[in-house]
Parts: sequence; structure tokens; C-alpha cells
Amino acid sequence: QALIKIIASRIRQMNNELMAFYEVGRLLSLSKPIDYLLDNVLEIITQAATARRGMILLENNTTGSFEPKAVKGYKEEKLRGVDFGHEASLSGYALKRGRPQIIPDSSLKSRMKEFLPQGYERKTMLFFPFGSGGNIIGLIIIADKKDEPGKKAFFDANDINLVSAITRQIEAALENIQFHTDAESITKLKRQYFKF
Repeated sequence: QALIKIIASRIRQMNNELMAFYEVGRLLSLSKPIDYLLDNVLEIITQAATARRGMILLENNTTGSFEPKAVKGYKEEKLRGVDFGHEASLSGYALKRGRPQIIPDSSLKSRMKEFLPQGYERKTMLFFPFGSGGNIIGLIIIADKKDEPGKKAFFDANDINLVSAITRQIEAALENIQFHTDAESITKLKRQYFKF
């Protein structure tokens, strides 16, 4: 009986993950502004990972800082001015290491002594840096995993796998957008050049 419950739970989780992959792929195939796409991708990620909050940060090409481009469950005005890349912060630590970091409920208080609090920290968190060509260009943060009836919920390897697959789709979409932006810039430059 217990084994059946475990298997049924895992099947439900796999179904949610497959639906999330499908929805993100469908969404990213649309010709929509990047902010619209990231807001909806974040909604899909938080639903599939049963998280109450989340953010997608992208690197600002001019300043090199990481800025929230999609936010769920946080007050955006409280995030203004936060240095997400600061090495003493949790997000900066994840960006520096370049790999997923899970902050389980039981370790937050002890681990927070090591880090500069910035106001976005929660009891359960998952940080997932992503990049292109070996460079980190963004960070997905999901937080406050919803508890299941009768037990505390924590982010785990299944959540990392889910976010990993979705970030690969995001990376490809961002590269595609950058390619089209560069192509449009070159075309405009050629038009200006031929005018002279």
C-alpha cells in the first residue's frame, strides 16, 4: 500500500513536469516580448515545483548586475536596489558557484549567519544559475515550497531536474532573441551605411 502511494505520487509529479516542459516549449515558440515570456515561464515553474514565490534574474549587459525580470510572490519595490550578485548574498553565492543550490528549511538560520541578508530569503529556496556559452546570464530563484498534507516539503533533486530542463529551453530562446536583435541591428546599420 505504501509503495503504491509512493509510485502514484511520483507519477503525478512526472506528469506535472511533462506538462510544464510542454507549456514552456509552447510559450517560448510564441513571438511575444521577453518580459511576457519570462513572467509566464516563472508561473509554470512555480506551479510545477509547488513554490509560492520565485524570480527570474537576468544579467544587465551594460552594468553586469543581475536584475529581476519576472517576479512572483515578492513585492517588486522591496527588490529594487538589491545587489543579487553580491558575493556575500545567497544569490551571489549561487552565481559564483555556477550550479544549483538548495536551502532546506532546517539549515536556513545556520546558513544565514554566513550570508548578507537582502530581504528575499525564505525558509526553503532553490537557486538555479543558467547561462550561454559558459557564461552565467541568469538565475532562477524559487522559494517557499508548499507543504504536503502531514509533512514538510523541501526542494529536492526532482525540482533541480525540472528547473534544469526548463532553463535549457530559456537559454535557447534567449540566444534566439539575441540573434534576431543582432540581425536587426546589422540590417539597420547597413541601411544607414547605404544612405551615406
